[in-house]
Amino acid sequence: MMFSVEAFSGDWGGSLVVATVLAVALCIVVALLPAALLLVGKLPGKVGDASASALNFLVLAVGDVMVYQRNPRNAFAAREKIRQDLHWLTDRTDKTVVAAHSLGSLLSIDVLSETKEPKVKFLATFGSPIKLLKLRRNHFLDRLDQVDRGTSWANFYDPLDFIGGPVDNLPDFPYNVKVDNGRSVLGAHGGYPDNAEQFQDALYRLIIFNDDNDPGTTDGNLAAPDTRAIPMENAPDNTSATSDDKARVEDSKLKKAFNARGCRSFNGTAFMALSLPAALAGAYLLYRNGWAQRVAQLIKGQNFIPNSVRDFVTAAVNNPDERQRVAGTLLICLGTTAVVAAFLLWIGHLLLMQYEGRAEESVAAGKHPGRNNFRVYLTGIWLALSLPIPSALEFYWSDLPHILTLLSMPLLVMAAMVAWICHVRSFRPLDLKPGAEKGGSGRARMVDAALGQVFNEIKQQSRRQAPPKASRPRFAMPLRR
Repeated sequence: MMFSVEAFSGDWGGSLVVATVLAVALCIVVALLPAALLLVGKLPGKVGDASASALNFLVLAVGDVMVYQRNPRNAFAAREKIRQDLHWLTDRTDKTVVAAHSLGSLLSIDVLSETKEPKVKFLATFGSPIKLLKLRRNHFLDRLDQVDRGTSWANFYDPLDFIGGPVDNLPDFPYNVKVDNGRSVLGAHGGYPDNAEQFQDALYRLIIFNDDNDPGTTDGNLAAPDTRAIPMENAPDNTSATSDDKARVEDSKLKKAFNARGCRSFNGTAFMALSLPAALAGAYLLYRNGWAQRVAQLIKGQNFIPNSVRDFVTAAVNNPDERQRVAGTLLICLGTTAVVAAFLLWIGHLLLMQYEGRAEESVAAGKHPGRNNFRVYLTGIWLALSLPIPSALEFYWSDLPHILTLLSMPLLVMAAMVAWICHVRSFRPLDLKPGAEKGGSGRARMVDAALGQVFNEIKQQSRRQAPPKASRPRFAMPLRR
């Protein structure tokens, strides 16, 4: 295809390039701002408090929560709609489970505290922003105490969700459940519905849970099972034992699915974190092979490139000051590798989303999602992009110490970040209010029985193949939806 480069000449071209660069820079700043505020907000002292307040203002100023709080008309209309839908459901069902995300959790709490509907057995919230409502937090917590005592509450949260989080209220209300949505800080808040192994399955167990299978269930409290001798004529058959065996098999599958999801999450996090050191190493190799000088020769006489860009590149490679020349040429090389790194991150994101979709289909079909070949495919992409490099670059073994020195600090920072993310997302026993016994009373035991032991003892698997402890609902809980 032939075209005239004069068509790209003119002042408008330079303005377009500058505007594009500024727009991209603004998008990057906006994308990284919540993550930066979240990390800095963890620091003690005034700096951390100021960052947390800024994040709180950002969420409330641009989110739907602020609309709900500021506009009484919107709040009344939303509550009235939910109240009508809830009445429609409870009139046609014996038991109802309410699932609410983000702002919907606040609306649901308001409605349930007003109606006190006894048919609502479970309230499942995910991404609930109650922790951010510093001004009205006590208001919503007071409304929680007005919810019917027969309603149990399971609150799901991802540690990287900067909007949602655990809710500290009563020891057994709510029952905070930590999940791993496998998303970044910006995507964790909306990743709950795609979390087939944890959120979807836990919600499914809440829906199918039947507390009539456990004796002595009144007002949301699970009494201890009757251990008295059962007459032979009234002795149960092998149906319950078979059901328990099926439940154990399904729990075993779900634990494997948890491990597979953790593997995918680690691979994606490590790949994104190690892209920066890889870009720095590539920039150093380009610098040693005179890439900036080649770029300066390549863009010379190209009218579609703005004069400001050409002047910058020419001045950078021909600067008489050695320090400024080195800095300018390194900046040009780093810009080149940054484009390649961004492309690889995009490809890696597409691959990870593809594997997430396959895993969700496998879990829905009752199959093991498996540990995918995410790393193998990404390694293949790196090798494919590296094939033309030997013909254009020369690697000097004497540069290896310089490269390692250049990468030491970024590698340490990235490794610490990956370790921190894996630590906060590691599965532990479900978080209950300090001082409360696990499954100790009332609503907490209700959720504990519904979710089953697999959600409680993910990290407490015995080395010996001993049967699981604690009583569980006597029915099979298939992964199929």
